[in-house]
Amino acid sequence: GRSGGGAIAGYHPALSRLFVGWEDYEDYTSEFEDVLRHELVHHLHDGRSPHSPLWLSEGLAEAYGESHPRALAARPLALDLEGLLRWGESRRLSVARAVDRYFQATVLVRGLLRDERTRKTFVRYALDPWPIHELGELASLLGLEESELYEVFVQEFAAGQDARISQERQAGAPRPAPREAAPAREEPSATVVLSGPAPNEVAAPAAPQDAPAT
Repeated sequence: GRSGGGAIAGYHPALSRLFVGWEDYEDYTSEFEDVLRHELVHHLHDGRSPHSPLWLSEGLAEAYGESHPRALAARPLALDLEGLLRWGESRRLSVARAVDRYFQATVLVRGLLRDERTRKTFVRYALDPWPIHELGELASLLGLEESELYEVFVQEFAAGQDARISQERQAGAPRPAPREAAPAREEPSATVVLSGPAPNEVAAPAAPQDAPAT
């Protein structure tokens, strides 16, 4: 079930199984495809890389599953990379704070995948990761200063917000009024001329009485 705003689904790495709570699920059917894609990314990534840190695991699943960012498009983002990298080490977060973490992880992973300076190194790390929970360690791995890592994060976030605003403007733009239909013109009558005798002038041959039915 999804009582108290809990998860719709989850991936269990030890069992290599995906679980979906079907109780009251009809309220969330529109999310099913995205949720399923998110959890299957976990199956592919965690099955290969069981030591992946939570920010990387969830960031990849969100980057390709996109089950949270659409719901969080207008949500304020806490710029806290240090807290993000330590995600999973401390006590459990509230639902709202955990959702923030999902969004931040998505922004960070997408930024590192798109930035030319970090793409190749980050992909190699994602394919064979180890737990990185310190900002300095991640920046050093990627060949960046910590300030540059924040810059990648902020630029990706800004690009995503720009795209969202553009989509909202396009969706909310007034549609042009339909043109008034031109008055119908009287079409000239047409005469169809068929060659040969008129249908009523030639009777079809009668079928023999013993002809089999087809």
